[in-house]
Amino acid sequence: MTFLDDLKRQASAVQASRTVDLKTLARNTALVEAAATEASRYLMELGKQLDVLRPISKVRYQFDKKTRLEGLPMVDFRFDVRRKRLREQDLIDHISFSCMIRGRDSVTLSKDFVPDSKRLEARIWQSGGNCQTETLRDPETGHFVAMRYVFLPEVRMALRIVPNHDEGSLRFTFNNLDELETIECEFAPHEVGQSRRLDELARWWLGEPNSFLDGASRLRRIEAR
Repeated sequence: MTFLDDLKRQASAVQASRTVDLKTLARNTALVEAAATEASRYLMELGKQLDVLRPISKVRYQFDKKTRLEGLPMVDFRFDVRRKRLREQDLIDHISFSCMIRGRDSVTLSKDFVPDSKRLEARIWQSGGNCQTETLRDPETGHFVAMRYVFLPEVRMALRIVPNHDEGSLRFTFNNLDELETIECEFAPHEVGQSRRLDELARWWLGEPNSFLDGASRLRRIEAR
């Protein structure tokens, strides 16, 4: 075998590998896009129905030991889907779905202990609410007395789905479905495309018993502290 023949053999092997990779990418892309399309359709319809029903939230959101949000309707349902170009195809880039739970009256809290302040700030930030802060100081000495927080207790429930067309998976990020926390997980496309899995998601959104996270991979919970 000549040196050129050896190069031809190596080139053929590389070409065959690239062909397999392209076929895998095409298969992953088709499966993920089909699952993302089904999830998009389901969430759009779910939002329409819940916007009419305005279901009462079954979750108790605790801002501190005395301040909590519970027993209020879910409102302002929003659905959005954004697209991208990938390998000359028009594909779903991400899907977002959200609603708001709002208290009726603003709350004023003062925290004179730094860890308590940090904990409250983290929970307000996680909730997605707006807050006005003021540093209270002794008028004579100028020493720190407390931090004052004025905010309308509200919680933004949110879901973001990001399809990974190359790897063949869909990444889910949930905010504040069970409490003030973020949950991340991934599913294979055949799991997301099933109506059973999406029905479990709807049950979870409404605070009902569900098994949505069963079988999820790369599951992570990030609690507001």
